[in-house]
Amino acid sequence: MKANSQATEFRNNRRASTLAHLDCRIKSSTSHHTLATHRKDGKLSYHDQLDTAEWQKRRKRILQRDDFMCQGCGCDGLDDHSPTLHVHHRIYIDGYAPWEYHDNFLVTLCNECHTETHARNEVDVYHETRLFKATGLVGDLDPTDLRPCTRCLGAGIFRQWMHIQEGVCFRCRGDRYEKNPNAPPA
Repeated sequence: MKANSQATEFRNNRRASTLAHLDCRIKSSTSHHTLATHRKDGKLSYHDQLDTAEWQKRRKRILQRDDFMCQGCGCDGLDDHSPTLHVHHRIYIDGYAPWEYHDNFLVTLCNECHTETHARNEVDVYHETRLFKATGLVGDLDPTDLRPCTRCLGAGIFRQWMHIQEGVCFRCRGDRYEKNPNAPPA
C-alpha cells in the first residue's frame, strides 16, 4: 500500500513539474501576430505556429484533458523514460491555425504512435463551410482534393534541414498539402 501511495505521489509531483514546464513555455512563447509581423510575407510556417503562445496554451489544455497519457498505447509523459507527447490533429481544415480546432479533433499521442498514425493513416483535409462553423461536425465540412504531403507528413518543413532553403519541404514547397490522386473528381 505504501509503495502505491509513493508511486501516486511521484506521479503527482511529475505532473506538477510538467505543468510548470508548460507554463514556462507559454510565457516564453510569442504570439503569432508578433511573429508574423517580423516575416516578409506576414505568414508563419506550420512549425513556427507550433512555437506560439496560442498553440502552447491549447496543447497544455489537451494534454491535461488526456491526463498526460498517449491515447494510442497508454504510456504517459510523466517520467524521465517516457517518450515525448504530441497533440495530433485528427483532421486538417484548410486555413485553420493549429490552435483553432475543436477539442474533438485533437488527441494526445506519444512520438511513436504519432509517427505510426501519420505513416499508416492519411489525415483528411477539409474546407470550412458556414454549417461547420455552426455545428463543428466533420460531416458539415467540404472534402478537398488535397492530402498532407507524403514527404513531410504535413509539416511543410524539416527542422533538421533548416540550413538548406530554411528547411522547406522540396515536395510541397512548404504548403503542407499536395493533390490527392485518389480523390474523386469534383
